[in-house]
Amino acid sequence: MKKLTSKSSQGIDGEYIPARPPLLARKPVKLATVRDCRRETAKLYNECRQGTVETADLSRLVFALTSLSKMIELETFETRLIELEKK
Repeated sequence: MKKLTSKSSQGIDGEYIPARPPLLARKPVKLATVRDCRRETAKLYNECRQGTVETADLSRLVFALTSLSKMIELETFETRLIELEKK
């Protein structure tokens, strides 16, 4: 039997088992608009409620989606401002 050194792992008959499963692989989603980011946030929230996404993972992913949506919003305003200044 192997000796386990990680506190976040459990061993059964010498096998290494991660403490929590990785995020389920999903097909890539389009995140080109704030609306896309909102929809993805809602999907992740629902998956967390169903127990397929850990709360800590949800927190990190929602932070990233929020940051991305703010950048999209700022880019939209910047583009509009540049167009207005040209006129």
